[in-house]
Amino acid sequence: MSENEPMDTTNILIVDDEEDIDVLTKQRFRKEIQSQEYNFFFARNGYEALSCVEREANVDILVTDVNMPQMSGFELLQKIKEKHPSIKTVIISAYSDAQSLHLAEKGGASAFISKPLDFKDLQAILKKLGKNP
Repeated sequence: MSENEPMDTTNILIVDDEEDIDVLTKQRFRKEIQSQEYNFFFARNGYEALSCVEREANVDILVTDVNMPQMSGFELLQKIKEKHPSIKTVIISAYSDAQSLHLAEKGGASAFISKPLDFKDLQAILKKLGKNP
């Protein structure tokens, strides 16, 4: 992509009940946010995420933790894939066992990241899944 070509913004919804994920994400992706490569939305649980997807019809990538109150990341993945199959999904889990990987794959997740979250891994996945690879 040349310097003069407009960049399509990739809209990313981060779903995690950890309060500091917003600040950490904004710090880590400051350059991409300023250049409008990425636009982030944040939700604390699956219900907030579903509401956000309905309000922001242009969510491109959903990144969700597995262990959250009220609705697991796997349940959220299933609901998103039913209503919005074009949204690419990334599962984050402290458990990278075979069962978790299988559930993510079976649910249609585009990628799986183990916790603790390594923002370099997330950056590589977002670059691969985003509108501006």
